[in-house]
Amino acid sequence: KGKVVALYHSHTNHDKSHFSGSDVTHALKDGKPIYDIPFIVVASKDGKVHDRKAYQHNAQTNSFVESQVKPTPKSKLLYLKQLLAKVA
Repeated sequence: KGKVVALYHSHTNHDKSHFSGSDVTHALKDGKPIYDIPFIVVASKDGKVHDRKAYQHNAQTNSFVESQVKPTPKSKLLYLKQLLAKVA
């Protein structure tokens, strides 16, 4: 069985990656994160990738903060750089 380890999307016509207000709206349900996984955001402009970052929900601040993907004991997750290399 496959397991979703991250969600990816892009922001076109941007130089810098950011987790937008719209991203927050779509990532939450009743004020809580729908998925407890990283959200990878790629900024692209003129057909080229300019920036890429991962964001994850921080329960203490109830906000999405920049993060790094790390392996878990139950699965062999790829590090953020490896994930991003595949989507770039």
